[in-house]
Amino acid sequence: MTRLAPSAPGSPPVDLGAQRVALFTDLHLDAARAEEVDAFRASLEALPEDTEACVVMGDLFDAYVGGEDWRGPFALLAETFSALGRRGVRVLLLRGNRDALLETRDLHDGPEVVDGVVVGALGARVLVVHGDEFCLGDRRYQFLRRRLRGRLLRPLLRGLPLRARRALARRMRRLSGAEVARKPLDTLALTPDEAARAADRSAADAVVVGHLHVDERRRLADGRPLRILPAWQPGTKPYWAASVLDE
Repeated sequence: MTRLAPSAPGSPPVDLGAQRVALFTDLHLDAARAEEVDAFRASLEALPEDTEACVVMGDLFDAYVGGEDWRGPFALLAETFSALGRRGVRVLLLRGNRDALLETRDLHDGPEVVDGVVVGALGARVLVVHGDEFCLGDRRYQFLRRRLRGRLLRPLLRGLPLRARRALARRMRRLSGAEVARKPLDTLALTPDEAARAADRSAADAVVVGHLHVDERRRLADGRPLRILPAWQPGTKPYWAASVLDE
């Protein structure tokens, strides 16, 4: 069997060490649906006082094209993130497939943008990532992912005029929908061996991902837990790192 090429490397996961960590994933927020942005803000504002960190596991935006997207309802969301920071809650946004161009510098007083975190959960180390990097069977997507996260194309795309970036994002979303409709399910599936390799690199005892929009519990080949979290919906509560493997 031909070995699938590894996904694009990202920044090393940030080791939080904390256990009281709230997890959200795949919100796919859009300024045209301001009520959903408000609902997420309400979820953030309701986080308990003992929350140590809040991690959005990718795809906060339905399509992110640059710092200009932090306007309108997202300006209020940015202020909510800042308010959490003033409370002592560390806020981290993971890059997903819909917001790969996201960068920390896009927010002057806001969350950190990273590619993964390691959190503590009942004495175990848990690697938390978006999960698209583990879907190696989708070779065309992984090719695009490497380009979007590379040093050459990324600054070029971010430097395009806003209108051009928005038009490109709309085109990519249309193409993505058509591609997914045609691809067999096994092409879109997660590659467990890649998840295991990532866990090895982080000395992690378990892996938590989003991206697939399902709620599942699996095991890697060596028995380590793999948890897939479902996409966020307005009104749903966060998952907590310390208990996500047992829920």
